[in-house]
Amino acid sequence: FDSELATYVANLNPASQPTDPQALSVWAAGNNAVECESLVGSRRLEDCEFLAATVAALRAQGETVGENYLWVGAVQDNADIITDYSLEAGALALDFLVANDDVLATGDAAGTSFAAPRVAGAAAAALVKQKFPNLNTQQLKQVLLQTATDLGLSGPDSVYGYGKLN
Repeated sequence: FDSELATYVANLNPASQPTDPQALSVWAAGNNAVECESLVGSRRLEDCEFLAATVAALRAQGETVGENYLWVGAVQDNADIITDYSLEAGALALDFLVANDDVLATGDAAGTSFAAPRVAGAAAAALVKQKFPNLNTQQLKQVLLQTATDLGLSGPDSVYGYGKLN
């Protein structure tokens, strides 16, 4: 069964996977925190989202999966507080950032699907990759995580992960 899950993760929606298997894959955490909390009593990513649950379960068994995945939650406009709708880092705190979900101006959009492109844009050659073309995927991911503004508890935590994209 575990190998079936590992195969599933490896082949998950091939159309949405990067053509380069070493590419960083940035995922919107999800906007269903309120619903998930009412159904299962949790706002944690691995309790509310199937791919995250699968990755967390396989990692708990010693598998190395999803190493190139980075999940993104959303923080409130003009505040460094996670939104009520955004899922929280949970067990995937070492693979999680938060970002603002504004597109052009404060309050013009809402959702982790708007926050994730900020992180993807920072990761994509535009900012980091262009300046440091020799970075591999894991190094690029660590630059994003290590330069985040720490929010919540000191260090990576189960709500904000590493913190806010900086």
